[in-house]
Amino acid sequence: MGKKEYFRPIVVISSILKDIGWGSIIYFAALAAINPELHESAVIDGANRWQRIIRINIPSIMPTVAIMFILSLGGFLSANFEQIINLLNPVNYETGDVIDTYVYRLHGGHRLV
Repeated sequence: MGKKEYFRPIVVISSILKDIGWGSIIYFAALAAINPELHESAVIDGANRWQRIIRINIPSIMPTVAIMFILSLGGFLSANFEQIINLLNPVNYETGDVIDTYVYRLHGGHRLV
């Protein structure tokens, strides 16, 4: 983290990697819950893989997508304090400081009671 221009891409990539595991489990479970007879019927009717994805898989997991979107809205304004404070150093304060880390550094890392 010697260059401040690397801070934002590293935070974005590490956030994606942090959250991809849970999302994968949920979406794989939703895909596994699709009735296999739907795919068998589509194959018999002549649907290729792409058509089955568009016509069966995506509509079947849309309720899961909606629920995951609603649950992610709760963390939309979260600044990921723990992640950012671990990546901060004096070189990238200008780029990486958010309100949470600024207040934390301003008060010397002590409780604000």
